[in-house]
Amino acid sequence: MRKGLLVFLFCLFLQWNLAPPVCAAGRLRVGVHDNQPLAFVDADGQAKGFLIDILEYIGAKEGWRLDYIPGSLAECLERLKRGEIDLVVGIGYSRERNEVYDFTYEDIYSDWGVVYTQVDSDINQIVNLDNKKIAVVHDDIHYHNLRNLAEQLKLKCRFIEAYEYDAVLELIARKKVDAGVVNRLHGLEFETNYNVSRSPIIFSHTEVHFAVPKKKHRELIRAIDKHLAPLKSDKSSIYHQALDKWTPTTVKWQLPKWLVGILAAAGGLLLLFLVTGLILRAQVKAKTAELSFINQELLGEIAERKRVEEALRLTQFSVDNARDAAFWMGPDAKFIYVNDTACSSLGYSRQELLSMTVPDIDPNFPAAAWPEHWQEVRSRGSFIVESQHRTREGRVFPVEITVNYLEFEGKEYNCVFARDITERKEAEKEKERMQVQLRQAQKMEAVGTLAGGIAHDFNNLLQAVQGYAQLLLLKMDDDDSGQRGLQQIVRAATRGAELTQQLLTFSRKIESELQPIDFNREVENV
Repeated sequence: MRKGLLVFLFCLFLQWNLAPPVCAAGRLRVGVHDNQPLAFVDADGQAKGFLIDILEYIGAKEGWRLDYIPGSLAECLERLKRGEIDLVVGIGYSRERNEVYDFTYEDIYSDWGVVYTQVDSDINQIVNLDNKKIAVVHDDIHYHNLRNLAEQLKLKCRFIEAYEYDAVLELIARKKVDAGVVNRLHGLEFETNYNVSRSPIIFSHTEVHFAVPKKKHRELIRAIDKHLAPLKSDKSSIYHQALDKWTPTTVKWQLPKWLVGILAAAGGLLLLFLVTGLILRAQVKAKTAELSFINQELLGEIAERKRVEEALRLTQFSVDNARDAAFWMGPDAKFIYVNDTACSSLGYSRQELLSMTVPDIDPNFPAAAWPEHWQEVRSRGSFIVESQHRTREGRVFPVEITVNYLEFEGKEYNCVFARDITERKEAEKEKERMQVQLRQAQKMEAVGTLAGGIAHDFNNLLQAVQGYAQLLLLKMDDDDSGQRGLQQIVRAATRGAELTQQLLTFSRKIESELQPIDFNREVENV
């Protein structure tokens, strides 16, 4: 008996844990928001619509008991997210929503967002929505797509959120807003109930699905997909029957009763309506062609704007990273732009420099002299001048400034490029020093040349004096009293020859040879 009890408990455990969590009890909580004619709750509290018919059919096949819970779109999505309901009908798919919810693989219906306007409005293309008040449904997929599109086109739109498409059309009819966004199917069904105009602006192609909480009730997704694919393929299925029942296919004309008799008697007027229909058809084609042309223009404008923005970014990057420092300033000498080189060369941050003026960094342009300098900039336009810049630490270095005066949108600017010429100035100083040395060397060379010439002539004279003095010494006796005087003449001539030799050495006419000197002997010889 214990063994049978264990088998019974095991079977009960499998049934409890392996059965589908929602459908095991046969109940399915379904969120329904007002999205006529796809899904809605009527005045009697009954869920109706194209999607409801399909879900009722699938629920009957699967044995589900469907409990419909009405609410706004935002309320249904929030309840689904918290797991308070099991399924929501008619949810537009997006990547953002796919992060929060699971969707059926098969889409149920494809729809678009349509912009409706006041009857006398001139809004006929997307760019006309700039600076306009636009009514939208809170958390609607078309609202999110229009907001993203407006941000991409840099349109400033003010969005007024409602909770139903009918409320959007009501706001337009009462002229509380300039335009509004509803899905195409709802607009075709109810636009005649309001004093509004359907614009040619169509956007936001969206696939409508059933949705369940993320990673929960995936057996519902599989069950719905299992039925939905063959239903869509079979033209006689409940899917197409409900589609024909709930979706408008033509615009119905309702004529006043008092005209019925007249039109019946005057069959000739039928031709007028046929012609009118042809004219309307031609107008629709013309509007379609105009819309296509406008879309092409819009794409061209977007491409041109991207090209211009890329060129502006390249220009900005080039100036920001230029080798020379760049300073943009106005007539008040205050900086309105500085590049990276300006910041690094002066030791200030960009925010600090943008709060400073030219006299703060250039000692050659005090504040008192700036008005006169600005008049010179205005009159000369573009020129080059040398000045000095002072860093945060007080170091002053020379710069070459290229001045560029220009006017833009009625305002005056001076676009300055400053190049650090410290190395050039040092090179110029070195060049000047070398020129001074060269001139000194040339002077010394001239002196040496003059000394060399004099030394040669003087040496020739000394040779004659020394030679004749030595001849006289040879002719005299050793005890001759005049011999001492001649010896003094020879020694003096020898000293003169040595002096001549020094002059020739100074003039580099002969090779010099260094040797030690006996100062005592030199003194005795004087």
